[in-house]
Parts: sequence; structure tokens; C-alpha cells
Amino acid sequence: MPRIETNVLSQFNDEIEYYYSSSLSSSLHKPYSSSFVRSDLDNRWDESIGTDRLFYTGCVQSNTSTVPDAADRWIDNSPAWEVIPVSPTILVTTDKTTTKMDVRNK
Repeated sequence: MPRIETNVLSQFNDEIEYYYSSSLSSSLHKPYSSSFVRSDLDNRWDESIGTDRLFYTGCVQSNTSTVPDAADRWIDNSPAWEVIPVSPTILVTTDKTTTKMDVRNK
């Protein structure tokens, strides 16, 4: 059975390690010294730009931030949204015996 004694140390988080002169000072929590040591506890959610944008800053797309995609559907600095005109008609059901659907203007 494997046993893990130490984890990967955090790049950003530190813990305070206290030094005591005796068991009595330790029980009373009266250290004579302390120092920062690297922690193995890490909150990786705040290290990602994408998650930061998702939770706090939001994702803003503008004409200057548009980049081309792999299929070349967009080019640099193209509009962030595109309007595609569609037919002004709708499909409705009918009671006709010959056809059950009919096209009508909106």
C-alpha cells in the first residue's frame, strides 16, 4: 500500500511554523519564534485567467479582440456579432387534408 508523506508544495501559499522552547510554552501557545514555510495546501482556482474571467471580470468580445479561428470563418478585428437575415415566415399546422403544414408571414 503506497503512503504519501509530502505533497507538492504550493507556489504561492505559505504557512506559519511556530517554535516553542518547551512543552509548557507549546500548550500555552507562547512561541519564542516563528517563520513562514511553503504549504502543500493550494487553491488553484485563482491561478487561471479563464476562471478569473468567468467569476469576476466577465468575458468581453469587441471588434478589436476578435481573432481568426481554425476554419477561417472570422478574420482579425471583425465584428463581435453577425446579423444573418432570415425569411420572415413561420411554419404552422393546418387542418387541410392535403397538407398538415403551411407557411405564413409573421
